[in-house]
Amino acid sequence: MLRKKFSPPTPLPHRSARLRAIDQSPLPKEELLRLALRYHFALRWLDSDDGQLEHFVLLAQHFMIARSLCRLGCQQIPETTLADADAAISAWTNKGIQTGVFRVDRAAFDAIQAFLLAHDEQLRTASRAAVSVALADLAEMRQKAVENNAQPHSPLPAKMPEISAAGRS
Repeated sequence: MLRKKFSPPTPLPHRSARLRAIDQSPLPKEELLRLALRYHFALRWLDSDDGQLEHFVLLAQHFMIARSLCRLGCQQIPETTLADADAAISAWTNKGIQTGVFRVDRAAFDAIQAFLLAHDEQLRTASRAAVSVALADLAEMRQKAVENNAQPHSPLPAKMPEISAAGRS
């Protein structure tokens, strides 16, 4: 019986671990403006008593993106700002789910607005690659939330609104 001669597997071609220039560049100004308008208008809708759960979901998604960017070493947002915004978003989302009226009071508005202004600066300094990783983290968290949504006590909607890939190429 003939045996096939052993040949070791061929190694993959060596790729540089460095980021491409486009990945290191910041997001385009148009994309930054579009993102900022979405979450700032969501907060305005919640302030005018015409808010919906989707507005809170959008703010929560940007909160998660900001946390991911902080972990990746992008511009840090003060922990007190993050904690105040997190408490305001959580408390008023729960209140809206219970009452059916999605809005915020002045203190919550101020806390969330302070976070959004810091997040604007954070996005201005973040690279495309960092935003891509943060969006991947958000997608992973969203998938876990959808899987956990089968549980009857989960307050998250079955389908969450999409956030664009923010200048990914």
